[in-house]
Amino acid sequence: MANSIKDQEAILAKLNIYELNPMQEEAIKVIKENTNVILLSPTGTGKTLAFSLPLINSLDPTSKEIQALILVPSRELAIQIEQVIRSMGSGYKVNAVYGGRPMSKDKIELKHTPAILIGTPGRVADHFSNDRFSKNNIKTIATFHNVYGGSSYFKKMYNKGLSKMDHLVAISDYVKEIIVKKYDLQPNNISVINRGVDTEYFNQTLSTGIRDNIINTHQIDTAKKIILFPARITSWKGQLEFIDVIKKMDTQNIIVLFAGDTKK
Repeated sequence: MANSIKDQEAILAKLNIYELNPMQEEAIKVIKENTNVILLSPTGTGKTLAFSLPLINSLDPTSKEIQALILVPSRELAIQIEQVIRSMGSGYKVNAVYGGRPMSKDKIELKHTPAILIGTPGRVADHFSNDRFSKNNIKTIATFHNVYGGSSYFKKMYNKGLSKMDHLVAISDYVKEIIVKKYDLQPNNISVINRGVDTEYFNQTLSTGIRDNIINTHQIDTAKKIILFPARITSWKGQLEFIDVIKKMDTQNIIVLFAGDTKK
């Protein structure tokens, strides 16, 4: 059973989120329209919220059983997702189970059955084999890439599931091309989100006021060209290589601004 249930608008208000990013909007739309979906997007783009909102919307508040299972590759991620979903204050009980903590703690929490269960494959498999909760009402399963770790069983399950997806959301045309070749999928069943960046938004004409504020704040020579990079500086996204290319150009007429958070 659930407590007072919040809708998406109330959840976003609690999280102080006033607008979803393009990846989240597209993911929610695709998840609502398809039975099986895989969302491929980098760390930090809001995947947890993207799949959690439609997941919560699909739950039955009168059910006393586990309705959604989220498989993750590590206990750190299990704890993180548990915290995120709890912070949403949806009204549904959520618990995480994972190796490295006493099984007795799992058993105590599972006595008061959650609507959403998050766990690592080994610990979830242990609960399955010992029938510690009913699997009959689980209608949603969310997994994270490489969730199977060293388990060949979960690896086969993941690959088999991927090949049967109704729709996928990929982060680039390159990823889409790889998926199509590897799993022999129909290209029109894959949406490309371009790493969650709304290119139309960033291509809009900058107002004079905003432009002048940037120039004055950073004391930029107006004769120089400005390249706005909508992301924080991280090694795995190619920003460092981009900076190296700019350096090799040996020009003082270009200024690069990285617009992103301060997460390292």
